[in-house]
Amino acid sequence: MAKLRSVLWWLAFACAGIVAELYAPRLDALAAGLLVMLEEKDYKTLVWFLPLAVLLQEGMGTTYFGATVALYAVFLACYFLLSVLHSASKFIFICALSLALGAARLLLWRLFAVLQGFPDDPAEAMRIGCMQACYLPCAWLLLSSLRRPRQRHDDRQEED
Repeated sequence: MAKLRSVLWWLAFACAGIVAELYAPRLDALAAGLLVMLEEKDYKTLVWFLPLAVLLQEGMGTTYFGATVALYAVFLACYFLLSVLHSASKFIFICALSLALGAARLLLWRLFAVLQGFPDDPAEAMRIGCMQACYLPCAWLLLSSLRRPRQRHDDRQEED
């Protein structure tokens, strides 16, 4: 029952992410969920949620075609490269990761615009990168606070 509840929770998060991206175009609202899954070491959920997030991002057209796969690859690489900071301070780790993700969004936005023949707008790329860098810590804080009570409840049920 706890697994079903977890799947439904992440599907509800995906729906909330879609709504958030409707009101804040060009924002990757699902990246915060990936961060929480990585922190919880919930790799089974990550295996099905990551392709779902890529399909949603590509299907919504919030990024250039193919940029989502590259962005999530950079995100995962930065998470594991910066994991040394995670043991020192969780806040510094989240800030460094959000800055890396914002910079990756900026660079990938400009790169994929050129590769696909669209006009390159540095101001728009900077806005998108800054918006992503500011969004991740706030969303992570909200999601992790919402997940903690649920995790404790699920852990108690599995012990019974």
